Order: sequence, then structure tokens, then C-alpha cells
Amino acid sequence: MHSNIKPLNYISKELLKNKQITEKILRLIVLGDSHVISNTDGSLGKNSSLYKKILLEINYRKENNYFNPNFIIHGGDAVDNGNDEASFRLFYKLTYDEVIHKGIPIFISIGNHDYDISKPKPDSKNFEKFIGNTRDEIDISGTNVRYIYLNTHYCFEPIDKEPVIYSYFSSKENEDIDLLKKMNFSNVYLIDFHNPFRIKDCNDGLPQSDYHYLQLDQEKIFRDSVNSNVKVCAIFSHHMHTMRECNFNLENGSNKVPFLISGKGGNCKSISNYGSYYEVTIDLITNRTQYKKIII
Repeated sequence: MHSNIKPLNYISKELLKNKQITEKILRLIVLGDSHVISNTDGSLGKNSSLYKKILLEINYRKENNYFNPNFIIHGGDAVDNGNDEASFRLFYKLTYDEVIHKGIPIFISIGNHDYDISKPKPDSKNFEKFIGNTRDEIDISGTNVRYIYLNTHYCFEPIDKEPVIYSYFSSKENEDIDLLKKMNFSNVYLIDFHNPFRIKDCNDGLPQSDYHYLQLDQEKIFRDSVNSNVKVCAIFSHHMHTMRECNFNLENGSNKVPFLISGKGGNCKSISNYGSYYEVTIDLITNRTQYKKIII
């Protein structure tokens, strides 16, 4: 792979800019947690093989007119080890060959495994080199839909002599919360971030303090940052290696928002080692969101 590669998110933004949406339905794929690992012998391991299989299925369904996505959302944990540049190279190659090369834009959020935690302060240099921005707002050409992906930062805090993992939105200017505060009521929004909220009767099988969730203070920051006049069509999250279809109450006067958790994009560490993703449609007239789970 050439040393001066263009990051996937950058290429996808250019692709989508030149891909005018003319239909009344917006179609997208939502997946996450591929956890690609580069083997020293050059073979594809279980995670990488399943991720490739998912991408091949997406292409099969596109080419046979079952579902032709305008773009793909990958919600993070692209690789299993953010310190391993070879794994990022493999993820890049698989994604470029099976998605970008086929003319499908893909936007990848950063997950906790995409950080290099070998240093005192986790950094995202490998992610930014191969994938690109860790947060952005994307205009969907020909529509009033805007797609925002955020960075649920990753850090360690020592509590009772044990390292406890926390994730959080950045409230610095021009970062995560600022993107939410700038949302315009004349547009409709899709939002993605890696770590989910804990939602009652949906994904609440673990204690609130578990690292798989954004904590309550972050949930409040998120809600407080979304203007009551803004229409959010759907929120996507990942991190938990499962598939869940929840509803999230923004408490800003709007109806409950579909909140999909999609974390079966390649990771094979769990007992149920199938792959899965969501096909999502947005009616551009009514803003209604519908989705279908595809199991590989």
C-alpha cells in the first residue's frame, strides 16, 4: 500500500459529494465492531474473514437489486488493536477493495479499540492516518439530511487500584458537543457514536457503571446539546457485540428516536460468532426511519 494513502473518510466524503441523491428514499448500511487483526503469516483470521464476508454480502445485495446503499456507516472498533499499523492497513485494503472500489462511500467512527493505548495518553494517530477525521458532519447531496459522527473518547481512570475504562464526548470548541449544538432545524439528522447509552428494557443487562455504556452525565450533555427544534431521524451506536433495536427519548419535545446498536461487524470473540448489520431507509418526505437486520 502506498505510503501517502488518502484516508477512507476523506475519500468517502468526496465520493458522496459527487453522488446526488435523486430518489425519495435514502438507503444506508449500519455496522460496527469488525475488530480486524493482521496475522503475521498473511492469512485472514476469523474477524477479518467475517468482516470481508459481510462486505461481500452487501455487494451481492447491491448488485442483485435487493438493497443499494447510498453510503455505509461503520461505528468503530475497525481494528482490534489501535497500536498495530498492520491491522489498520488490512482494514483499509478490505474496505477499499470491497466498498470504495465499488463506488460506495463509507464513514467510520472511532471506537475504543482504534486508540493506541500503549502510550500514557491514548492517541488516534493510526486511525487518522488510515481512516481520517474522528468526528465530522456530512452533507447528503440532494437532500436535507446531515450525518454526524462523534468521538466517544477513551481513557483510563484508576479506581480502587484497578483501571476503569471511561468514554466521553468532547465539549471543546469545534468538537463533539459543538457539532450537536450547531445542528440546524431546517435539516434532519442521523447521528453515530461508538459507545451507547444504557436504555431501559433494551440494552440494560449490565450495571450503569459498566464501561460498555456512556455514563449518565454524558447522556445529559448529549440531550442538552440537541435543540428542541431539530429533527433527529435515528441514532446509531455499537461497542456491545450484539444487535439491539431501541428507542431513545431526547426529551426535547420530539418523539422517541430509533436507537440501533450494531456491534456484530466481524468480532468473533463471543459465543455467537455470526456477522450482522442493519439496512436502514429514510423516507425523505416523511422522515420515517425503517430498518432490517441482515444476518451473515
